[in-house]
Amino acid sequence: MSVLSIVRPVTSCAVVGGNERLSGLEARLSTLGFACVHLDSCHGVIDRFRAAAVDVILLMELHRNTGIAELVQKIRSNPATERTPLVVIGPRSDDEMVDALVAGADVYLDEAAAFDLMVARIRALMRRISCVQRLAENQFFGAYVFSAGSDRVSVDGMSIGLTRMEYRAALLLFSRLSSVVTFGELWMTMWEGVSLQDPQRHNVCVHISRLRTKLKLTGEHGYRLISVRGTGYTLAAVDMEHAVSSRAVNY
Repeated sequence: MSVLSIVRPVTSCAVVGGNERLSGLEARLSTLGFACVHLDSCHGVIDRFRAAAVDVILLMELHRNTGIAELVQKIRSNPATERTPLVVIGPRSDDEMVDALVAGADVYLDEAAAFDLMVARIRALMRRISCVQRLAENQFFGAYVFSAGSDRVSVDGMSIGLTRMEYRAALLLFSRLSSVVTFGELWMTMWEGVSLQDPQRHNVCVHISRLRTKLKLTGEHGYRLISVRGTGYTLAAVDMEHAVSSRAVNY
């Protein structure tokens, strides 16, 4: 049995625009627990919100003379839909992807991708949004305090500014304390799932090295960042460090 067919809570999905290709995706979603409603315009999304809750919006170009970015802006400019998860489906084009993401889309999917890959990416977005909502309050890990709504971490009361990538990587490492976090997991978290490149280990290592220095993850504040050779990293509490040292090397 495919993992995609595992029973999950029903997700309400507004499908805006599209063609035969998107109709096929809509049919696939309907077999996997998504309650899809097809709409012909952005205004239809607003009307739908008045009638029922919408968990995610799928958007494909409606008219050749109206760009995807313009449609995204229309959706984001309305208070009813400004925070709703928004997935754009379009041609494999870096320019199109950048324009859509800058305009406010959460994810941009290649319209030629396999349906099951699209479904997996949509579900990943929903999990991430759900996680962000659960973690809307400040999070505390000993001397470390992650400030909600910012990219700052306090260490023993001293505020430290991080880049967005560093903040997301740090939060992932702390939330997976004593577990191995792979290079691939860190890459996807740092890029928020939108990079079209394969995971770049060197890139990850550079960011994590800076993070180790900024947050002083060398044991003096209760946590040590340990490199797991060929795999990724483990963040260990000092009193648990011996338990993970057999499979790791700090360098």
